Amino acid sequence: MTSGQAMFRVGTFLIRTTLILANLPAQTKGYVTPASPTGCGGNLTAPSGGPITSPNYPSPYGNNENCEWLITVPAGNTIVLMFKRGQQLEEGSDFLSIYDGASDSAVELHRITGRDSVINVPSTSNTMFLRFTSDKDLPQRGFKFDYISRTLNDSAQNECGGYRSGQSGEILSPNHPGSYDNNLVCTWTIVVNPRGYIRLKPKIFILERQRDYLRVYDGGLGFNGILLGSYTEDVIPDEIISASNIMSLVLTTDFHQGYTGFKIRFEELFLPEGECADPGFPKNGYKNGDNFTVGSVVTFGCNDGFTLRGRRNLTCLTAGVRGWDTNDLPVCKALCGVHITGRRFGVVYSPFYPDAYGGSMNCTWTIEVESGRVKLTPEMFSVHKAWQTAWQSTTETAAFWESTLVCAMNTSLLNVHLETQ
Repeated sequence: MTSGQAMFRVGTFLIRTTLILANLPAQTKGYVTPASPTGCGGNLTAPSGGPITSPNYPSPYGNNENCEWLITVPAGNTIVLMFKRGQQLEEGSDFLSIYDGASDSAVELHRITGRDSVINVPSTSNTMFLRFTSDKDLPQRGFKFDYISRTLNDSAQNECGGYRSGQSGEILSPNHPGSYDNNLVCTWTIVVNPRGYIRLKPKIFILERQRDYLRVYDGGLGFNGILLGSYTEDVIPDEIISASNIMSLVLTTDFHQGYTGFKIRFEELFLPEGECADPGFPKNGYKNGDNFTVGSVVTFGCNDGFTLRGRRNLTCLTAGVRGWDTNDLPVCKALCGVHITGRRFGVVYSPFYPDAYGGSMNCTWTIEVESGRVKLTPEMFSVHKAWQTAWQSTTETAAFWESTLVCAMNTSLLNVHLETQ
């Protein structure tokens, strides 16, 4: 770089002041039990069965109900409960609790109360225990479900929902890397060692914006699950860590269009005693500090060309996964225009880089150095239309810009109008 010149990258482009501007399993064959009476509990041993309902369904169940069902299928098989839409219990007072084993001492997979939208609940073994309880008033219409058994080999990685366990594994959206189908509700449950935690690391994530969503819960679904986040388009944290040994993921899609979906890796974690969990670091950023004991502080920053949004510092207050003073990591974003001063070199990125920029944007970057001239060198430049580039005068540029631009003054103004087809 010659004396008195500044180098920047602008990024879907990258400019050096360089510019870059730069988008349920098939039912197991076998005997199906006849429809069960609308009674209160029982032992179910057929390979598949249903419907099983709350007492008097679809009329309201009674007060002070206490019903228990034990489902047992052949050894080497697992169970999937398939609920009908529209189950309704008194919110916070009446419950259907579902356990992954032969009694209520097993792991609770899900607890239904109120208007719960759960569709499929898978087990990890050949038994499931269910308990329905109601209080003394306001009975509702209740619930209705069938169940099927399946062999462990039936659990394909990219089916619509299922159970995952072990020290690590992957969850794929249906048909991935092809497009997922419309009108899906897929539920995955991850269970690890009771003393462990779970870390999700998305590798690929592309859903239809504001139409299709992946919701991630700490614990089982329903009353005892905590919603960690609802994600759409390509926006999801680099890491999501549970505070328990169970996580639930629910994919919902609409009728409009299928996308590539996702590939998410999960890992079992064990924390050293007296430490917070490693908080990770933001995409396009970094973390300073590798001491996670109580009282320690970590600091976050962004790579050149990105701007930090959120808390710069985190403090470990108490040991555990949720021990930091906030569970929300900052993010590093390529903004729609910034004012850059006091820099001899740098990089500028288009909004959302390396992903596609949005439509109908008008972004202005102002680059100012103390003396000399500003030189912009494009490292990548691919836009639909770039209308205004103001240097000494306004010049319309092509969609692909390859040459170096040098401003005659110590301040350059870069204004780009972005559209999508």
